[in-house]
Amino acid sequence: MDNATQAAKGGVREDARKTKLFAISIAVILILFSIAAVAIGPSLKQSKEAEELRVARQEYDEAIKSLHNAIDDYATKQGYDLQSYDPEIVERVYKDCESELPYMARNVDPDNPETTASQLRDAAESINNRIRYTYNYTCEAVDDTLSAPEISLGINPKTIFNIEEATMLNGYTADHVYGNKKSTVRIVEYADLQCPACASLQPYMDELRKEYGDKVAFVFRNYPISGHQNALSVAKAAEAAGKIDEDHYWIMLSNLFEKRSEWMSQRDPFETYLQIYKDSFPGESTKDFEVYYNANEGTVKITHDAATGQVAGLTGTPSLYLNGELIDAANATTMQEYVEIIRQEIDDALEVSKTKDYPFEKVE
Repeated sequence: MDNATQAAKGGVREDARKTKLFAISIAVILILFSIAAVAIGPSLKQSKEAEELRVARQEYDEAIKSLHNAIDDYATKQGYDLQSYDPEIVERVYKDCESELPYMARNVDPDNPETTASQLRDAAESINNRIRYTYNYTCEAVDDTLSAPEISLGINPKTIFNIEEATMLNGYTADHVYGNKKSTVRIVEYADLQCPACASLQPYMDELRKEYGDKVAFVFRNYPISGHQNALSVAKAAEAAGKIDEDHYWIMLSNLFEKRSEWMSQRDPFETYLQIYKDSFPGESTKDFEVYYNANEGTVKITHDAATGQVAGLTGTPSLYLNGELIDAANATTMQEYVEIIRQEIDDALEVSKTKDYPFEKVE
């Protein structure tokens, strides 16, 4: 075979080799593209879903911002300036108003990883519709929340059973305390002087106060019931006596309860209160009593007492709280049984107090 023939054959083989290598390269490239497509595909999909979720969350946040603006406007119309309240209170108002939203909006959690973009968009649309298509946006929670005693009167639910000193909130009238203010056992009684059950209980409470003396702090707070026509005025009579001194308060309180039948049905019972005062403190001038009775401080004190009862969740009178816990009288069928429950609770608390820490802010 001559050299030319050999060269020709060699060229054919080289071309075949190159063709084969090219085919292999193409195949490898296609395989790599396939692998890349498989690997990148889900990432692209996840990226798209993440972007959709981001946009939906932005729409939701904007809807919430619009809602808060609508709440601000409504609160202003109702006479409340939300900017003057503590941020925590404003946040509570917003959350309470959000609870009034349609189901689709109030039941979505934007911070839950399982929440979808579709759910966020639906919630945002529902919120916007609530604002736009309601003739006048309203939110009952604005009034309900801001008029609550703990907010409107600045009452701290955590300290309502502490013995209160005289402040502007209570008409500069401290809690009335019989016994030892420093005692580790404290009874806070809420009562209405016109309430029949309260009147029945009071002679027994007088006995308990004398029985335990300086071992217990007995606190009396007013809780006049709106249906009792003279509940407020008789409470003012007791408070007027208390402005003179604490002994006058407790004596007048007992005598007002005892003579309940004399004043409870009168249209204007002041003269009866005045006579009870004269009988309680023979020979004393009634001038100070009359001045304090007509002063606004007594009404403020009574209103404040009642507000603390509302914060405590009071449902009726009489209600007694021992170290902050309601004394349960559900099993008592008579007043005597109720009193024995009270006595047993006090005895148990006195025993426990020997080993437990002081349950309240100490009074020095």
